[in-house]
Amino acid sequence: MPSPTPFCGIWPKRRRFSPTSRFYLHLLRDREGNAAALGVMERRLSAADWLANDAYSIADIALYAYTHVAHEGDFDLGGFAAVRRWIDRVAMQPAHSPITAV
Repeated sequence: MPSPTPFCGIWPKRRRFSPTSRFYLHLLRDREGNAAALGVMERRLSAADWLANDAYSIADIALYAYTHVAHEGDFDLGGFAAVRRWIDRVAMQPAHSPITAV
């Protein structure tokens, strides 16, 4: 499955790059991939509470890291209701620590 990491997290920094720079163009291309990855997550989470199993797993931890801060990369999760509910479920797990707490 494509992953929204790490480009969801660096997208806000895009203003530092020239719109013609190769890195900026790479970010734009990967932004489309990130949207596709969120679509895959949305479909899975529409049918299940967790990404890989019937229980919270390393897959949830790994993808939560940047997905829960996707808004900082100008990704609107408004159309991803199942992903938003999953973010809330992950945040309720024992010893939860958002990436912004580091």
